[in-house]
Amino acid sequence: MTLVETGTRAVVGTVFGPTREGETSYATRLSPHPGPETLVLWDRGFDGNDFLAAAHATGTQVLDRINQRRRPPVLKALTHLRW
Repeated sequence: MTLVETGTRAVVGTVFGPTREGETSYATRLSPHPGPETLVLWDRGFDGNDFLAAAHATGTQVLDRINQRRRPPVLKALTHLRW
């Protein structure tokens, strides 16, 4: 699994291993790479509570596509946003 910057396409981090190990396990190993000023985008399947909490603990901002039945915990309430 590889973590890549969107604009520059620079490789930020990468992990390898056997296919029997799940993607979230690899993604957890990449979690120290992004920092508080980073927005990480990922797809469905990375929305487990433990995984989201680990990402949040690093200060990384995440935008996640989740199943409509999934109800992750609210980690932080946002102030009113104006568009």
